[in-house]
Amino acid sequence: MATVFCKIDQKRLWSRKPEGDIANWLQEGELPADALQDIQTDNNRLSVFLLEDGAAATLERVVGALAARRDFLAKFDYVLFSPTVLAELGIEWESTLGDTPDREVNACHRDLVKLTATKLADFGTSLIKKGNVERKSDRQAGKCIKASIQAKFINVENVPTKIVLQMQDLD
Repeated sequence: MATVFCKIDQKRLWSRKPEGDIANWLQEGELPADALQDIQTDNNRLSVFLLEDGAAATLERVVGALAARRDFLAKFDYVLFSPTVLAELGIEWESTLGDTPDREVNACHRDLVKLTATKLADFGTSLIKKGNVERKSDRQAGKCIKASIQAKFINVENVPTKIVLQMQDLD
């Protein structure tokens, strides 16, 4: 079964059960407005990756490819969800080439298109209810990059020097 991958930045904002200060007023299953900052659009499009069973681009490869584009190793938060979420919301998508150092990962890139503010808010709320929010630690993200380099999916020359140096500490 296919799964859709959407990168986010603040896992704590995507909890089904609110924690901290917002727990006093945010209802379970509601999306805090600040979470919309994690799913920023560009030209009414949102970048996601389609992970299909048996495909070359695995979750670890997608994390490695996206983490390799950063300036330094850091935690890596994301949401996994079923493509049916998009169909239920009437959200269209297009196959577009991704912009990572891994060609196979680039091939599984999709843009959610024709997004409105209402659709984006509904999408975020559906992710809270139906998505699986996950995190790779900085160490785990580094191991994903390292595995992709070792398998020759990513050329080490396309990875920032600071990340390459940080990965040396993973052994």
